[in-house]
Amino acid sequence: MQVWGVRLISADLEQNYNADLLTVVDPSLQEEIRRFRRREDAVRKLTGDRLARLVVGRMLGIPGWRLDFAVNAYGKPFLAADTDIEFNLSHSGDWVVCAVDEQPVGIDVEQVLPVEQELMENCFSAPEIQWVRAGGSAWLTRFYQIWTLKESYIKALGQGMSLPLPSFSLLRQDDERWTLQSAARKTDWFFRQYSLPGGYELAVCGKDSGFSGELTQLTLKELLADE
Repeated sequence: MQVWGVRLISADLEQNYNADLLTVVDPSLQEEIRRFRRREDAVRKLTGDRLARLVVGRMLGIPGWRLDFAVNAYGKPFLAADTDIEFNLSHSGDWVVCAVDEQPVGIDVEQVLPVEQELMENCFSAPEIQWVRAGGSAWLTRFYQIWTLKESYIKALGQGMSLPLPSFSLLRQDDERWTLQSAARKTDWFFRQYSLPGGYELAVCGKDSGFSGELTQLTLKELLADE
């Protein structure tokens, strides 16, 4: 499994994306991008598309512009061509990230921002709530660790929010391992967290335990130059 990320800087989020980023983009995505009211949201969306094309294209040995992307009924992207390659995208704040594998995969990145504890009580299982609260002053970081793990699992399944968040638990086994506990699902899923600078949490879920050791980081300039 490969995990890639682009950390955007202020100048990236303020650029005229129509000039550089809208090249090598499907017409349907161009139309979606133009509906964004905030320029930075458009840049994140376009960066994700370019990043996925770069990583998937390299795995298949073909130029990214030749790839045909589609989405399922819940919005999960996939390759329209008949291939075993699967990928998933996420973005938050300065970061756009992508995970690619030959089996189902999900990824989620979140900027650590203040939240009400009521959100945790509505979305987490009892064991998860207990673990978060046991963190004391670090409860917010723990909240986002659980949140990104749960989101990565849901995204790997490709079923959107049709699966209630409290219906399964992510239980901490040691400093690196998490176990999925769910009455309705088999537990043959693997999870990994990656460290990101700047107050972010990142989690990846997959059917394969062979995660890349580190996130491969690019700048937007490097990403655009690669095409």
